[in-house]
Amino acid sequence: MHLSSKHRSRGFSLLELLVAIAVIAILSGLLMVTLGRTRTAADNVKCVNNLRQLGGALRMYANENKGFLPKPTDNYLNKNATSVSWMIVTGDYMNMPFPKTNQDTFFLCPEAMNTYPDGNARRTYAMNAAGTDSKTAMNLLVFENPVSTALLYDSASSSSIDGYAVFGINSFEKNVEWRHNHGTNVLMIDGHVEHVSEDDIDQLELYVRNFIY
Repeated sequence: MHLSSKHRSRGFSLLELLVAIAVIAILSGLLMVTLGRTRTAADNVKCVNNLRQLGGALRMYANENKGFLPKPTDNYLNKNATSVSWMIVTGDYMNMPFPKTNQDTFFLCPEAMNTYPDGNARRTYAMNAAGTDSKTAMNLLVFENPVSTALLYDSASSSSIDGYAVFGINSFEKNVEWRHNHGTNVLMIDGHVEHVSEDDIDQLELYVRNFIY
C-alpha cells in the first residue's frame, strides 16, 4: 500500500536549509553583540567602583597625613627604599601586595585588558600633576573646585602592562585612554566619578587645569 503524496514526509530542501542556517547566524550575531555590550557595561561599572575605592583610600591617607596626598612620583616607603609612584604608596597603605598581570585589583580597569598590548594589563590609572613637577604632595584643602578637579583617570599604556602613572597640562591628551565607549572615567577631588566623552576633550582639559591653584 502506497501513501498518497500529501501524506508523504519530506526533508528540508537545500534552499530551506540555507535559510535556516542564515537565520541562526543572524541570531547568534545579535546574541554576541548583546553579550559584548553587557560585558562592556560591566567593565565600566567595575572601573567606576575601582576609582571610587582608590579615591576613598587616598582621602584616608590624606586624613592621616595632614591633608596631603601621596606625590604622583618620588615617594619613599622607608629611608632605604627607592622612589616609587603614588600607586605603590596607595597599595602599601591598603595592605595590598604588588599586583600581578591581569589580577583583579583596584588598580586594574578590566576594559584595559582589551586595549593594552597583547591583552595584558596591571595598573591602569594615572594621577593629576598639573602645575607641579610631579614630585609635590598636594593638600586636599587647597582645591577651590573639588567637584570639577580631576585627580585620577583611565591611563593609556606606557609600557606593555602598566599605564602612565601621571598626567598634566602638556601630557593629558597623550596619557588618557578613551576605553569606555569612546570616553574615559575621571575621579574628581571630591570623590565622585564622571564619564567624559572623547568629543569633550576641552572639558577634560578644564578638569585637569583646575588642579592648578
